[in-house]
Amino acid sequence: MEQSNKQHRKAKEKNTAKKKLHTQGHNAKAFAVAAPGKMARTMQRSSDVNERKLHVPMVDRTPEDDPPPFIVAVVGPPGTGKTTLIRSLVRRMTKSTLNDIQGPITVVSGKHRRLTFLECPADDLNAMIDIAKIADLVLLLIDGNFGFEMETMEFLNIAQHHGMPRVLGVATHLDLFKSQSTLRASKKRLKHRFWTEVYQGAKLFYLSGVINGRYPDREILNLSRFISVMKFRPLKWRNEHPYMLADRFTDLTHPELIETQGLQIDRKVAIYGYLHGTPLPSAPGTRVHIAGVGDFSVAQIEKLPDPCPTPFYQQKLDDFEREKMKEEAKANGEITTASTTRRRKRLDDKDKLIYAPMSDVGGVLMDKDAVYIDIGKKNEEPSFVPGQERGEGEKLMTGLQSVEQSIAEKFDGVGLQLFSNGTELHEVADHEGMDVESGEESIEDDEGKSKGRTSLRKPRIYGKPVQEEDADIDNLPSDEEPYTNDDDVQDSEPRMVEIDFNNTGEQGAEKLALETDSEFEESEDEFSWERTAANKLKKTESKKRTWNIGKLIYMDNISPEECIRRWRGEDDDSKDESDIEEDVDDDFFRKKDGTVTKEGNKDHAVDLEKFVPYFDTFEKLAKKWKSVDAIKERFLGAGILG
Repeated sequence: MEQSNKQHRKAKEKNTAKKKLHTQGHNAKAFAVAAPGKMARTMQRSSDVNERKLHVPMVDRTPEDDPPPFIVAVVGPPGTGKTTLIRSLVRRMTKSTLNDIQGPITVVSGKHRRLTFLECPADDLNAMIDIAKIADLVLLLIDGNFGFEMETMEFLNIAQHHGMPRVLGVATHLDLFKSQSTLRASKKRLKHRFWTEVYQGAKLFYLSGVINGRYPDREILNLSRFISVMKFRPLKWRNEHPYMLADRFTDLTHPELIETQGLQIDRKVAIYGYLHGTPLPSAPGTRVHIAGVGDFSVAQIEKLPDPCPTPFYQQKLDDFEREKMKEEAKANGEITTASTTRRRKRLDDKDKLIYAPMSDVGGVLMDKDAVYIDIGKKNEEPSFVPGQERGEGEKLMTGLQSVEQSIAEKFDGVGLQLFSNGTELHEVADHEGMDVESGEESIEDDEGKSKGRTSLRKPRIYGKPVQEEDADIDNLPSDEEPYTNDDDVQDSEPRMVEIDFNNTGEQGAEKLALETDSEFEESEDEFSWERTAANKLKKTESKKRTWNIGKLIYMDNISPEECIRRWRGEDDDSKDESDIEEDVDDDFFRKKDGTVTKEGNKDHAVDLEKFVPYFDTFEKLAKKWKSVDAIKERFLGAGILG
């Protein structure tokens, strides 16, 4: 059988490159000679674009094995979320949560890279100048709902005079937009405005809302990935001068000198931090400048162990120690096989270190020589082993957790000892033979367990005043007297009670009624609410009300005597308590009492229906109201203006 191959299929269209020139119906190259000026401008623009891509070659003096961390400054107006952004980035890169962010925070973001986050105060212009000198990357926060503010423009102008570091824009508060169309328009407007201030094509990130005190994980992940792979071009001044960002400082001045010579003496201070740029001269007496403080002389320079090493540098140290062990074994004539650990390309969780001596990071050890940080590793031994408690705190917690019985089960049948030298307290059993005191306690318990009335209550006699019922109730036997049971009611002697039927305010006829002590006991709960209402009424009427004289003058529903009495704050004390308590029962369809006035020391009631005018003639009354009208004009201001 012969082999059959697929035949070659020729292209249907030829000269595709030439046809592309005529896609728009016009060949640009064919008529370039016809417009020499336009062709010259096009060539000039192409050359300018190519020249902008070229830079003067500069030697990067940063060490390759152990470079210092890049300084990332978070700048923005107050209230734009600078602290929240740092907390979110640190949480993403190290899985550590910071509550109080103070000073620089150094984290490991990759095998060869570390980042130092630093928040710039929004209200300090000197801090903006200092940060613009040393920052490798600037995260410029912009309130997306408000726009660019004065602090943003100030920092951009300062950064232009110090080499203009890389700037990334971060727009926040975008969750305040309710309409998606408005949000898209605002994003576009912010982007073009940001390009005008920085450069065309500058990157602008968007952070929508805050969830659990941090920005959304996906948005922070995109921002952290962009920061981790960003390249920074060395600036001229930084590449020619040594500079250092201080992570912390310690006062080494002897306390005795401070006490004897005062607080204003010259101090000896140790400053810790990563050195950037060129090497710092180690000769004694080297002059350095501290921003905002002045020039000082360096007494000593030391290289300390790195508190936050990169995984690449840690691997180099392990290889160096392994080679050293091999050389020592070879010199002694021994044969050793040093085990090598296989390392992954990605960053392990145990290598995600954080160094923030001024913030609230756990496991920070600070002394005069170095700073050590322990955030724990998975391969280490557990910090707590049952039965091997360390310290009083662990013993106390394990003792509380080892309780197997509840308090009721533990003290069931066993006495309770409150003090170490005291006696045990046991539960007292109930006995049938009780004395008077125990009998009283049992009565109180029975009353507390009562479920309500078990028999038909006695009817109340109509017209009996409340105060007399209270007096009768007060005459009941107290708790200190012997207890009388309801079964002995028939044996008790009847009592004479005087009842007053006073419905019209006048003294009525007196009648006698018979009631036993048991009836008063049953009616005590019945009239308790009436006594409470009467007491509240007394308290309400006892409070003096302050009247406004301006309102009292124009009130037509009160007499002049009532107006004067209210203005002076004189109370109507003519009502006795019996009338007040009667009003609780019968406060409907009652005739209004007369107005009470005071003349000298005598009080008397004036009936408005039988009131005799004080003015005999109409002329006297008109003269009186004429003066009142004059007073009204003074109050209204008409007389003053006229």
